[in-house]
Amino acid sequence: MGETRCPSEFQPPKHATIVGSTAFNIEDAGSEASVDVLVVGGGGPGGWGTAPMGGGGGGGGGAGGLIYSSETVSSQSYQIIVGAGGPPGSDRGDDSSALGLTARGGGRGGIGGDSGSSGVDGGSGGGGSGSGSETGTYPGGSAVGSNGNNGGDGGGRNAGGGGGAGEPGYPGGNVSGDGGDGVDFSDKFGTQYGENGWFAGGGGGGIGNNSPGTVYGGLGGGGNAADDGETNWEDGAPNTGGGGGGGSDTENTAASSGGSGIVLIRYPLEDPN
Repeated sequence: MGETRCPSEFQPPKHATIVGSTAFNIEDAGSEASVDVLVVGGGGPGGWGTAPMGGGGGGGGGAGGLIYSSETVSSQSYQIIVGAGGPPGSDRGDDSSALGLTARGGGRGGIGGDSGSSGVDGGSGGGGSGSGSETGTYPGGSAVGSNGNNGGDGGGRNAGGGGGAGEPGYPGGNVSGDGGDGVDFSDKFGTQYGENGWFAGGGGGGIGNNSPGTVYGGLGGGGNAADDGETNWEDGAPNTGGGGGGGSDTENTAASSGGSGIVLIRYPLEDPN
């Protein structure tokens, strides 16, 4: 690895941001060395509403799972995989992995309509949808496989927000639920990565009943939901693992994409003395 082992100084983190597989080569670690690694899965896509107007809003996409750990490494080549965000209409984002750690992709938000649906399970769960019948509760998806949180439940015609790595998605009801916030790692990796150092925010829940104001995605790249009667949902931000924003009650087509994941590895500088 070359630069090693001064506890007070760290090499700027090696980062993998291109979706797919790459190699992290450690050339001179001695017998072993310790590195800090952040692994974030791809965010889940937002759910969509169902035309004609009067259906329920689509749930916010769940953030990708997030793992932060100190790992012992040796001189060899390690495979790094950065998961893609879930494309519109898919069930979840892709997993990311590094140094034996796997962060699951986030789950899709539930699909609104005359009958609503639950959010999909994932690294963080997608939000439950709203329903055109304005009755019933549609559960958010569960967090599975890596650190994350559940999506918010949908209620009435308004959808729940997708879960974030730092908190669950907010439930829908009289208004749609915001996405759950992610986690701030700016003290470890600076503000040039993620959303000013935040990662894995959930997408905002889609509007199905003239819900006032903007429904926000969570800090860490979560996309805002579409305004009522509009198609201006936001995708999850690239290289954050953020979930996509849910669609309003007027679409009959898949809504947003999740944001791609990221892998960051930091290691100590060699002691110059």
